[in-house]
Amino acid sequence: MLFKTRAGLSVVTGSFEVYAHQFETSGTCWLYAHLRSRTEGESNSFFKKVRFGGSWIKLVGFKIHAGLDAEIGSAMHIVAEALKNSASICDLSQLGSAEIWDKKLKLVRW
Repeated sequence: MLFKTRAGLSVVTGSFEVYAHQFETSGTCWLYAHLRSRTEGESNSFFKKVRFGGSWIKLVGFKIHAGLDAEIGSAMHIVAEALKNSASICDLSQLGSAEIWDKKLKLVRW
């Protein structure tokens, strides 16, 4: 599936899951596609076991605010509908907060 985001187009193939992850320190929340088709496992470091695996692709970024749950729900609904309808593209380009994307990226004005 092709995801249309504020930063461009991302191709996600194979098995993937979509998660929302909140970052309290930066006051942001991101919707990610987690590619499950990549190698996964655990490794031991000096201090703890470290889990690795799969690639994470940013789809939508939000500022944390009172209506965040509804915005995430709306974005997840769009993804679910695109998957259900076997759409070739899932348009998330107008969702979330444009200003929290990495300043090094040139955001696309769709």
